[in-house]
Parts: sequence; C-alpha cells; structure tokens
Amino acid sequence: MGYIFVSYSRKQLYFAESVALKLQQAGLEIWFDLQKLEPGMDWAAALKDGYGNCEKLVLIASQAAIQSPYVQVEWETALQNGREVTIVLTEPVVLPETLRNCALFDARRQFDQTIDALIPYLQGEAPARHDPVPAPGRSVFLNPMPFDVRLTAGVMLMPAITAWVTTLSLALTTVPVSVGVLPESIEQTFPALAPYSGYLLGFVAGLILAFTQYPVRDFLQHSTNHEELSKLRRKLFTPQLVACGICLVFTVANPGTTWAPLVGYLILLFPLVTAYWSFWTLKRSPDLLRWMPSGEADQEVRETVQREVVANLEKQTRPEVSFERLAAPTYAVHAHPADRHIAELADSILKSRGCTPLREEQAAVQLMIVSNRTSKQWLLERNASLPGPKIHVLATNINTPPEIQPLLQTQWIDFRNEREKVLQSFATQLTDPNKLNVSYAMEISPTGFDNSYAFPRSIRILLGAFLLLFIVILVPVFDFWKLPDWAFIPVGLPLLLYIDGLIMRRYFLPAVFYKLLGKHVAWFAEPAPHAADAIGNTDRNYITDKDFLLLVDVLKK
Repeated sequence: MGYIFVSYSRKQLYFAESVALKLQQAGLEIWFDLQKLEPGMDWAAALKDGYGNCEKLVLIASQAAIQSPYVQVEWETALQNGREVTIVLTEPVVLPETLRNCALFDARRQFDQTIDALIPYLQGEAPARHDPVPAPGRSVFLNPMPFDVRLTAGVMLMPAITAWVTTLSLALTTVPVSVGVLPESIEQTFPALAPYSGYLLGFVAGLILAFTQYPVRDFLQHSTNHEELSKLRRKLFTPQLVACGICLVFTVANPGTTWAPLVGYLILLFPLVTAYWSFWTLKRSPDLLRWMPSGEADQEVRETVQREVVANLEKQTRPEVSFERLAAPTYAVHAHPADRHIAELADSILKSRGCTPLREEQAAVQLMIVSNRTSKQWLLERNASLPGPKIHVLATNINTPPEIQPLLQTQWIDFRNEREKVLQSFATQLTDPNKLNVSYAMEISPTGFDNSYAFPRSIRILLGAFLLLFIVILVPVFDFWKLPDWAFIPVGLPLLLYIDGLIMRRYFLPAVFYKLLGKHVAWFAEPAPHAADAIGNTDRNYITDKDFLLLVDVLKK
C-alpha cells in the first residue's frame, strides 16, 4: 500500500497534525507536509509531488479547507488520478458535489473514537462510514463539540453565572436587599421594585459580564488563542471569589431559609471548576489544542499533548538512504550585527549536535537570524544573494511589514524561547535523515510572530528577581523614612518601564548579568546600534497600567 496524503487548511493545523500522528501510530504511511518538508526544500514542488502520487487522500474538511484553492487542487488531483478521498469533518460545511459520495467520518465531538474507526477503513478492514454532513448557519452553541471545549466556554461564562446565582441566593433570603441603584423616578413609578434593586443589579451585572468581558462566541468560532485564555484566569477568579464571600455571608446570616444555604454552598464549586480548567484543561487538553487556530497554541502545551505519540514515532526509521546523505551536514549562520549574540548561541548548539559550520558559498543550508533589531534591507538583500536553501530562525517577536511578507512563506524555526531542543531537532533532522521528522515538524510553525509570552524562561525568572529585589530593599527604606504611599510611583514606574523595555529588547542589561547568566542573556546582550530600518515589534506595552497599579498595591501592603 502507498502513502496517505493529509490535505488540510493551515487554520486547522493542530487538528490535522493530531490526525496524522494517530494514523502514523497505527502503522500507516502518512504524507504530512510539516514532516515531509525537509530543511530548505522547495515547498510547492514537494507538495505537488506529495498529493500527485498518493495512494489515498484524507481531507480535513472545514469551511476554510473547502474554500481554499490550494486544498481544492489537492483533492481534485487525487480524484482525477483515480485515488480515494476520505473526509474527516471538523465543523459544519457545504461539500462540493464531487465529494458527497466519499466516506465521511465526523470527528467534531469524539475525536479518538472517530479516528480509531477511520484506521481500519483506511487499512481495508472495515466498511466506509457516511456520517451526516451538517450545513453551516446553525447556532455555534448548538454544534457538537468536545467536552473540554464546552467546559472552556462554560468557564468563560462562569462570572456571569456567578452573578446570577449570587442574586438568586440573595433573593432566597428572608430580608430583601436594596442598594439604591434605581433612580428615584423609577422607584416612585414602580415602588415594588425598590426593595429588590440589588437583585436587578446582579442580573444586569451578569449580562454585562456575559456579553462584554468574556468573548465566548469568538472562542467557539476558533478566534481565541491560548495566550488570551491564559490572561482570562485572573478576571475569572476575582468575581467568583467575591460572589462566594457574599453568598456565604447571607447564607450564615439566614440559616432559617430553605434554599439559600444550598445555593450559597454550591457556588463554592465555581472557583474549583475554574481552577481545574486553569491548571489542567488549559495546559493538557488535546481537544482544546485541536480547537486552537494555527500558530495560536502554546508550544509547550502542544508538546505536552503530543509527547507520548511523538516519542513512540521517533523510534521508527525511514527506508535506507545513500551514504552521501548521511555525511555531516554543513551550515552557515547569518545575522545582522544587532543579533550577534543570538547567532553565537545558535552556532554553539548546532556544533554540539555534529553540524559543521562553513563559508556561505560552501554551506548546504543558510540560517538567517531574524529579530526585532534586524535591518529589513539587510534581510532582503541577504535572502536574494545567498545560495542554496535558507531557513529563518525567529529570535524575538517581530512585526510583519509588507516588505518581508514573501519570506513568511518559507521555513521558519521558532527560537524565541531559546530552547536548545528547537535547534537540536533541526540538527538531528540534518544529521540523521533515517529518523522520522516529527520533532522538527513541531518546531517549524511559529506560535504567531508577535506573542507576548514568547521570550526565554530564564528572562522571566530574571525579571521576577528584579521585582523581588525592589520590594525587599525599598519597602523597608520607605518604612524607615515614613515616606507616603504615593512615593512608590516615581520609584516603581521607571523600574516597570525599564523591565518593559527589556522585554521589548529596547534596553540592555548591566554588564554584571552577562557574567552571571552567560549564554542565557543572548536575548538582552548589548548589540551594535539599532538599524535605522529595524523590523521592530509591537508598540503595545507588555506591562500595562493595571500591572503597575497591582504592584503598587502589593508594595503598600
């Protein structure tokens, strides 16, 4: 049996990757682009060869895939060549007439069970399945979806639900509660509402929370990423804990009521559910990973979810290759002077994995370091002049101006977190082509080009140490001199602005940190003067006014 080509829209990357890995784990030979496109390969030619010579084609059907002209060419070519096309459904779609007789497996709700049923069919050991195809236009809330996705949507609505349940708890107490929120004219017109204005406020607050603060609909339409969900956690917990306190107070104060104690104690479950979602589902759920739009999942979550499958697949080998292909690979690292330290770090990692650095005219692969300090003109000129395949190493968050948009269609390696594993996977792919390309495939799709959490973990620790040192040293000083609370602002604000500039790589660290941290300060190491046409990164601040006010509150305590 020949190989099976996996056709999909890049918007469903994580879903398609999960399908490919499960099929590979079952022993099927799969052509999945991220795994088959080796460093520096011509993507267009390789894809054309992949879908043109496949034995079968599995189409990951979504609205984006059906509307994509590239995906359409893939499945049309397979049908023209007399190959079988099998559909794996990810969302409601309108299938073209030519695909309506194909076997169809609906994987929207029970992914594992559906793919387990797909495997014997592809192996020729089970009959075809023709699950019904739902048409788009139905309410997104009514579509089948995995439990973890519904849990996430429920948690996002939890503050609103908490406000409503709190109001219900108050309404079940023996004493009406009024907070005087209704205008006097309304109270005179509807005097019966006056004692219950607090309940009305609770319901209104719940509606506001539901429709403004927590974009559940965006999430259900695959428009919310892991970073945005992570930022929601503090917003989710705060109103729930406040509501719990209110309910407990009124529950204890009204022990004679029938339902108030039950509602008051049940509301304690809400923060527990949110905690479970925050520390388990968000970081370990395969269904939630598959729900994320391409490039918007946390890379560590991606590796955690797929770790076991990848480890098993890495033990497999490809067919024998020629001796020349096994020769030690050669490379050349190219970096603007502003990125010299990051280039040195990348070079040391590749050397440790058996790769050989050579001059650019002799190297088999050209590595281009790209950061927010890189000159756009330099980058474009080097891409045009360098021979052979070029791989771009994303060293920091960057903007993507129109000038460099064509470069985004080539291969990139996400090295923003300075995890050695990233370049080690790349080096292993060069030095040992017998290995399956699974680890490397998971590194060549950057998690967005402007992700505020994409910087080295050692730097996060360093910045935390800055704040801790600030608190430990300055708080006693302020107490000793009896300085007022507002005095923290002129001292703390410059510190936070400096830290913000460090994260954005606008400022440098004091030289003493270079000796203490060694190569781990490559992110902040002092470079040549910034290029006048540097690519740059987002203008938004990573440390917001709310973060600063939170720090001031901590210091004042």
